[in-house]
Amino acid sequence: MAIAALSCDCKTFTDAYPNKEDVGLSDTESWQLRALCRGNHAHLFFPPSTFEPKESRLRREARAKAICNVCPVQQECAAYAMETKELFGIWGGYSESERKELVAVVNS
Repeated sequence: MAIAALSCDCKTFTDAYPNKEDVGLSDTESWQLRALCRGNHAHLFFPPSTFEPKESRLRREARAKAICNVCPVQQECAAYAMETKELFGIWGGYSESERKELVAVVNS
């Protein structure tokens, strides 16, 4: 499970596990502890398990992307999602289809 998808409170989580080694994160993944998508609004970054109308999806994604736009680790997050071929969710301000488009442009 990706750390960014956890629905725990970020402050509580980082207080309990102040070191990246305590949660099994490598140096290249330690940015996840500083990601703004962690916490009570993590549900915005991933689709619900039930049907979601297009209008609701667009609103949810816009809210998630607004958080990404002010996140201190946006670039690391986007790079991680593209390197690991993350299939679901908003990562680094990009949706699944946007990441696929970026990868296609880079590879062309």
